[in-house]
Amino acid sequence: MARIYQSTSPSYILMGSIDHTVTYLLEKGEMAFSAYLGRLEASRKEISRIEGVRLLEERDLRRDSAIDISKIVLSMEGMTGKRLESELRTRGIELEMSDMQYGVALSTFMDSDEDLEAFRLAVQDISLKRCGKSDKPMNPSNIYLKAPEQRLSQREAFYSATEKTELR
Repeated sequence: MARIYQSTSPSYILMGSIDHTVTYLLEKGEMAFSAYLGRLEASRKEISRIEGVRLLEERDLRRDSAIDISKIVLSMEGMTGKRLESELRTRGIELEMSDMQYGVALSTFMDSDEDLEAFRLAVQDISLKRCGKSDKPMNPSNIYLKAPEQRLSQREAFYSATEKTELR
């Protein structure tokens, strides 16, 4: 933080925001989270019904794992996660992250019905416009699981002749 603001003093705007959040949670936290979980479950159910869209769910994980439902991890048939992120960005929605297969949207207890509905409508719109189209065919699992051919051992590579190269 000191590098960004050139100060080791805490930001009073940030401190005030944290103080306000703590007060809000003490006063209304249980009710706010209960309502949020209801909105989120309903939204996830609606999103999972969109053709070509798949949400990561408990059944997709190992038995000793759990899912954080506030993270909406989704994939869309025929589209990379990066492309999904780009499509959502053009509709004013930012994902937390994406990769070759998935996009991850974060939700919070402060998201309204309208926020969650806007996300669902954007995903549905992308799905409808992508119907029958796809990015280059690929099997992402092969990308991650296929080990490259090893030409040298680590020792041979470390002790091999080297050459300096200028980066452009």
